[in-house]
Amino acid sequence: MWKHFGARIRNEPNAPFCRWENGDPVTRPALQEVLEHAAISQGLPPERFRLHSQRLGGATALWHITGDLAIVKRLGRWASDAVHGYLWDGAEQNRGLSDRMALDTTRIHVAADTPGSLVRELKKVPQNPTSGREPVVRFAEGPAGEGDPSI
Repeated sequence: MWKHFGARIRNEPNAPFCRWENGDPVTRPALQEVLEHAAISQGLPPERFRLHSQRLGGATALWHITGDLAIVKRLGRWASDAVHGYLWDGAEQNRGLSDRMALDTTRIHVAADTPGSLVRELKKVPQNPTSGREPVVRFAEGPAGEGDPSI
C-alpha cells in the first residue's frame, strides 16, 4: 500500500482511504450496489451477492493459493478458528473423496494398559451389496461387560 499510496497516506492522513474521485468516502451501500450490478451483468441473481461474500471468497482464494492458515487468519483479522467457517475446498480437492471414504477399512482401537479395563474396538462392516443395508458399527464388549458407542 505504501508503494502505491504512500504520498496520499502521508499527505492526507485523516482523509478516507477508499474514496471517490471527488473525495467522498466509498460507503458500504455504494459497494453493495457495484457488486449487484456486476452480478446482473453476468446474468446472476444480485440478491445472492452481498459484501460479506467477499470475505468468504477472499479467504478461500487466499487459502487456495497459499495453503497457509496463519496468513489467512492474519490478513482476514481472525483471532479465533472461526476462519474455518469461511474456507471452501475446490472441486479438485474433493474429487474421489467419497470413493476413498467408502473403501476405508481402518480399525479404531482404544485400550487401557491396566488389567480389567474396558477394551473397546470399533469394527467397520462394509455394506452388503445384495441387501442394500447400511454399514454397521459393532462394539466389542470388554471385561466390564458394556459397549460404549461414544468412542
